[in-house]
Amino acid sequence: MTPPFPEETFRGAYIQGGFRSVARGRPLTILDPGDLDRPVGRFRSNPSLVDDAVGAARRAFPRWRSLP
Repeated sequence: MTPPFPEETFRGAYIQGGFRSVARGRPLTILDPGDLDRPVGRFRSNPSLVDDAVGAARRAFPRWRSLP
């Protein structure tokens, strides 16, 4: 399946309140979880960005968990 998104739609990784440039990494197509035949975006990632995102999520979880 070829997603209908041009290369210019890459915006980087949104981690801890801001976009991070992704100079390297392979493109990943993200599918609509309600319709797996419908792509909703394309993004680049690499192991370092994944580590940063997981770390940010772990740090944010205690505060998020305490929200009503």
